[in-house]
Amino acid sequence: MSSVRILAGFILLAVPAWFALISMVPVPQYRVGGIDDFLPAIRACLALYGGAAAGLVTVLLSRSTSTSAGTVFRACFGGSMFAVILGIVIAGPGNLWGLVLIFGAAFSAIIALGVQLVWEAMTASQ
Repeated sequence: MSSVRILAGFILLAVPAWFALISMVPVPQYRVGGIDDFLPAIRACLALYGGAAAGLVTVLLSRSTSTSAGTVFRACFGGSMFAVILGIVIAGPGNLWGLVLIFGAAFSAIIALGVQLVWEAMTASQ
């Protein structure tokens, strides 16, 4: 059962990166060449996964909170959403930030669920 949780967790962790690559990278006939084609997807992945990692590290280093699966989920989701909101604030005003926030929340939840599944499988085997 734990191997199924680990596999499902890693699949969930890969979904936001896959979606960022297929939706933010131009098709080959419109690429300019170089890293510039991939920068929006790289920035989105760094914000989402970096925020989730920062939230997880914060909980793991904190002695006052337990490291239950629910705490791990909340920490990853909160860190990732903080990174999304910070990116929106830094980018300034625009028309589509509500949609970015909705997608950011959905991808943050998917990443947090993937980390939670892997965390449950790793701690259940000990």
